[in-house]
Amino acid sequence: MEVTRFLPPRRSGLVFHALAVLASLAGGTLTLVYALSGASGTQFTLILALALLLFVPLPLLLYRGFALLRANYNLERDGLRLRWGLRQQDIPLPEIEWVRPASELGFPLPLPPLHWPGAILGVRAVPELGPVEFMSATTAGMLLLATPDRVYAISPEDPRAFIRAFQRAWEYGSLSPLPAYSARPTAFLEQVWQDRLARFPLLIGLGLTLGLFLLVALVLPASG
Repeated sequence: MEVTRFLPPRRSGLVFHALAVLASLAGGTLTLVYALSGASGTQFTLILALALLLFVPLPLLLYRGFALLRANYNLERDGLRLRWGLRQQDIPLPEIEWVRPASELGFPLPLPPLHWPGAILGVRAVPELGPVEFMSATTAGMLLLATPDRVYAISPEDPRAFIRAFQRAWEYGSLSPLPAYSARPTAFLEQVWQDRLARFPLLIGLGLTLGLFLLVALVLPASG
């Protein structure tokens, strides 16, 4: 059986990310220009802080837009390969216990706290299902795939075609199941944060950086 590639719906998500990136850039740039053009003292500090806050979402928006652009679900006879940006998950076909639409659960599926169109991502603990990892662009047509470790929520453009392809792969059977593989872009950061010895200097460095910024923001207008 050849590899069948399924893509998530991208258009609305990419449009949302493009508009959000433009809004962040425009808002942050205009606010920064205003702060540097005539503000002074405390007003300068507050406006400069606002400009930085407007720039803060930019890296996350850019990454999630890039991740949506690269997202795909590759189904083959020996397993399923999920790709969402830097997140990679290979699931051997025998480990997939069932596939069903999320709409058939009989209860509303709680979504990750930080989500928006084109980026429903993250892990959520659901009492009836256990850990549910979302790699989805939309809730419309969302499918759930159960494995012994967790449930995956995905959103192929054609959910029915995905279910048919999965049933066909299951009927053929797997001759050489895919090796289980998982790559998480945040795994390294999570390990560092859980290490107290590494977490302490990170917090100190962040605090010193913010303190230095505030000091410069207060002293620079006064000296001018």
